[in-house]
Amino acid sequence: GFAPGERLGASPGAPSACVGLPLTGATPLQSEVVHPDDDVLLIGTSAALTELDALLDRACTGEVTVAVLEGPAGIGKSTLLRRFRHRHPDVTAVAVSGLPWERSCAGALLERLIVAEGADVGSDRETGGWDAATVGAALARRWDESAREKPLVVTIDDAQHADPASLQAVVSAVARLHGAQFLLLLARGTGPDGGG
Repeated sequence: GFAPGERLGASPGAPSACVGLPLTGATPLQSEVVHPDDDVLLIGTSAALTELDALLDRACTGEVTVAVLEGPAGIGKSTLLRRFRHRHPDVTAVAVSGLPWERSCAGALLERLIVAEGADVGSDRETGGWDAATVGAALARRWDESAREKPLVVTIDDAQHADPASLQAVVSAVARLHGAQFLLLLARGTGPDGGG
């Protein structure tokens, strides 16, 4: 786990700002029927949204920023990410989620990320014609171009279910960004089943 505000990735090439935001105090309000797109009210999310807003402000100054949100299943990580994206319609937002059944499919999350962004970074995972570093470099060029015009927020929900090759490509891309208005938010479930 990560301590609140803990700086992650202090190695060379790491993003300028990389923090962990554990979510432990929020409790979802119970409701009979909740549509997945509804803004469910969660107790304790305003402080987390304020922290995410501050990270976006930092990214808007050209400081590439990464945050990991951790918490058990049902705590509200997905809703928090959705509410954050809705609060900032002026940014370019790209959202994908890890899927447990794709964890062993190298490049599956990356492929959906590329499609969600409407980009082509030259990946050909079907034939094994790509590697994380090469695709990461191409993704970095695309993100850099996009994040120069206006802030780019990429959210990866259920990151614990993402395939390792895709996460490696994302990390390779982020490590190549410098001076871009870029914020990467990874939500990761904790607990015996990895959360959800």
